[in-house]
Amino acid sequence: ADSAWAVNWGSTDFPIGVGTQDGPNIPAAPGTYGITFNSNTGEFVFGDPLTSTQDILDPSSIKAYPNPADNVLNLDLSAASITGNVALNVYDMHGKLVMTDKQIVTENMKLNVATLQNGYYTLMISNDQYVIGKKFVILR
Repeated sequence: ADSAWAVNWGSTDFPIGVGTQDGPNIPAAPGTYGITFNSNTGEFVFGDPLTSTQDILDPSSIKAYPNPADNVLNLDLSAASITGNVALNVYDMHGKLVMTDKQIVTENMKLNVATLQNGYYTLMISNDQYVIGKKFVILR
């Protein structure tokens, strides 16, 4: 922050995790990444490189509920400016892609998560213009 290391975040997780103040170095594999980071929660995601045509949406513009979820994760996109087809990619807490879906955006969408095991996940919602990550939990 401001060219100083007084504020730093770290974690042993890669490519998705939650960093903590003065945490360990993130063990990133060599490569080029697009990185999203929420400084309020410490959540981070290393993903495909972002192009100049992709913008990161404000995380508060999309609501994912209930959280924890059971069989269905509802997505409220009424406050987001995202339209058209979207890719919905779900990653487990180790960064492994465990589910993919493509849908046409509506204000209220549903993602069937009944096949997922109990645990922590990140949903990446993207199209040609936007990308956003949302954390959620499966608990049955």
